[in-house]
Amino acid sequence: KLLGRPTRGLGAMSGIAEYRRRVQARHRPVVAVATAPDVDACLARSGLTLVDALRPWSDVRGISFSVRLNPESGYPHVLSEFGVRFHDGRECARVPGHVVDAPAAAALEP
Repeated sequence: KLLGRPTRGLGAMSGIAEYRRRVQARHRPVVAVATAPDVDACLARSGLTLVDALRPWSDVRGISFSVRLNPESGYPHVLSEFGVRFHDGRECARVPGHVVDAPAAAALEP
């Protein structure tokens, strides 16, 4: 620290890493889980739902998977970890198209 302010270096990098981790945790693909009544009844005996049972697999680490974000690009992005969020499909709601398109339309207005 210099004059009570953090100096650039390891502290700044850990702050960036923490910010990146938090952003990636919030912006993950969502998987809607649909279950049959028999599955719900079976899992209810243990106090779990299928979503609860799947959550331990929501974070995948230690992989090495190449992804090309742009086919013309010569360099692939190597995915070393991946996360998803599981939600009960009954909690999901259809959003009308005009609601989805409103922010995009507002952004494009002069």
